[in-house]
Amino acid sequence: MKTGDLVKLKKPTTRDFDKVFIVVDTMIFAQLPRYTQGEENAEWLRLDGPESWVTSGWSPAKDYEVVSESGNKSKTQR
Repeated sequence: MKTGDLVKLKKPTTRDFDKVFIVVDTMIFAQLPRYTQGEENAEWLRLDGPESWVTSGWSPAKDYEVVSESGNKSKTQR
């Protein structure tokens, strides 16, 4: 997943069964957490969602699947 992709939960709750979210940022945890500027192998995603919902903070990437890929290319792809 990378910045700009549309994603949905793999196992949605009743509230989120028909929702898709835009990935607005990604992060990998290493010795020091670092923003990945859209790298595809990120472990954490920040999603565009309503304030105070679980999706408004950092979410584990493993809980989501891509519905539609963005046209943006990762800065690491050449």
